[in-house]
Amino acid sequence: MAAAVPIEITVKSLSESGLKSIPSCFASKNLQDLEVIDPQEGTIPIIDFSLLTSSDPQHKSKIIQDLGRACEEWGFFLLINHGVSESLMKNIMDGLKGFSDLSDEEKREFQGNHVMDHITRSVFNADSKKVHCWRDFLKCFAHPEFHFLNKPTGLG
Repeated sequence: MAAAVPIEITVKSLSESGLKSIPSCFASKNLQDLEVIDPQEGTIPIIDFSLLTSSDPQHKSKIIQDLGRACEEWGFFLLINHGVSESLMKNIMDGLKGFSDLSDEEKREFQGNHVMDHITRSVFNADSKKVHCWRDFLKCFAHPEFHFLNKPTGLG
């Protein structure tokens, strides 16, 4: 019999624990019931941001429909031609990896107390009768002022 998984764990700690599958208390569906997409049948939707600002109403209409379909059918998409440089994206991803590697104690410095805090790190585990709602996230406001972490160094 497998040991029960405690509710107050983080995504990172669970992934590093050596488990080979997701504990059933964290699965909202029977994993055997999930559809698996054949790579030959579909690819991740690609949304071209430059078309959203197109002066051609047909291009604009099509990309808006594509965006809606991607959200409904996939829940995510790859955004291209958004104007964010490759180097900035790499620096952010490297910095977020560095944040992920911080100790839980260091991460607690960013624990948010209010939904409108400029920087919020949260571990959320809500227990319904059979399934735990589980998320571990970091939120940083970037507008109208840029707010970001002061560690790891180089991230902000």
